[in-house]
Amino acid sequence: MYLTSHKKNVTLGIINKQLKKAIVKWQTEIWTHDFEDSLFRPSAILANAAIESLSSFGNLERLIDLENTMGGSWAWFGKYSDKLLDLSKTLDVAPKQPKPSKPWAARGEKHVSEASELGEGCGSGVKEDQAKQ
Repeated sequence: MYLTSHKKNVTLGIINKQLKKAIVKWQTEIWTHDFEDSLFRPSAILANAAIESLSSFGNLERLIDLENTMGGSWAWFGKYSDKLLDLSKTLDVAPKQPKPSKPWAARGEKHVSEASELGEGCGSGVKEDQAKQ
């Protein structure tokens, strides 16, 4: 089996439902053809999380793009990567659509003006109670 030693950070996009459906169908066909009598489920060939990830990237045209998307962690890469790449090349789906960024409040961050109102980040190093003494 082929495993890469590096893992790149990849940013997921919006899941393309058409692409996800096609990958799940491919996964089931591979399982039916190669492993139908086995004890494991189709998700052992390609994990559901990997399908979600792949479904958010649009068509992948090169093997290295598939490898980077999978983060080098797909145990079946050596056996099935070419078939999965062929599937990706045959589909007519939109390119990767980035997820909309979350507003700062949804990320749990404090806005600069809010932090200064709360006495945070002013850099004095003196707590409010200490200043009153």
